This record gives sequence, C-alpha cells and structure tokens, in this order.
Amino acid sequence: MARGDFSIFEEFAENVGGGDHDFANDTLKLGLIDSTAAPTDADGTPTWGDYSANEVSAAAGYTAGGATLSSSSWTEASGVGTLDSTANITWSQNASGFNDAYYGILYNSTHASSAAVGWLDMGGPVSQQAGDVSVTWSSSGILTITVS
Repeated sequence: MARGDFSIFEEFAENVGGGDHDFANDTLKLGLIDSTAAPTDADGTPTWGDYSANEVSAAAGYTAGGATLSSSSWTEASGVGTLDSTANITWSQNASGFNDAYYGILYNSTHASSAAVGWLDMGGPVSQQAGDVSVTWSSSGILTITVS
C-alpha cells in the first residue's frame, strides 16, 4: 500500500447493508494512530475503540478522537455511490504536536459503537513537529462504490 492510499474495511459492506450509516446526518471523524495496531481491510467489525488506545497524543491542535469531517455526504449517480466531505483536514505544524502518526481511521462517531469505515496509510511516521500534516480527499470523493 502506498503512502496516502485509503482502504475500505470489508465490514463496511455489512454496515451499509444493515443501515448503520446515514452519511447525510452522521458525524464522521478521522483519528490518527501510531504503528502499534496496523489496520487491515479484513479487520473484523472494526470500531474506533479497536484503535483508540494507539491514538497519537492529543495536543497542539490535535483533539482526542480526531478531526470531524465537514458536511459529509453520500450521493449516487449512474450506479456509483460516493462518500465525500466538503473540507480537507490540516493539523498545523507545532513543536508540541504528534510525531508518530502512521494511520488515519475514518469512523462514524454517531454510530453506537463508532463503526469504522476505512483507513488511510500515512506512510509514517508522520510528524506534526516537522510541518503541517494535511489530508486532502480525492476530487472524486473519499470512496466510491460502483454497481454494475
């Protein structure tokens, strides 16, 4: 997996089919973790709680639980469902910030168990102490699902 690749947890298909997500109204967050618990697509029933013990230190603009994605939405056009957000995320450089981010966990904080959607390989360690840490979502959306 290359730096910056976003991968969907396999369990996401079950969560969508079970009606666990309402992307127009739920709150999505991106939490950052160190290398202690590397996520994989096949992680069984992944939730934020599975990874939060390995979260980077909450300081210098990084809040425990991660950053909230602004105005997330789910749209469909011609058989392609797209999850998107209107804003990218940046944690500004700070000498007191984290220096051990390896992965970002995208999860639904509104869901009763904070069900995880997917994970971002940051190619860590990524350091807020060395410079701004930015997550820029693809112009075609965070993720797409095609029905054919």
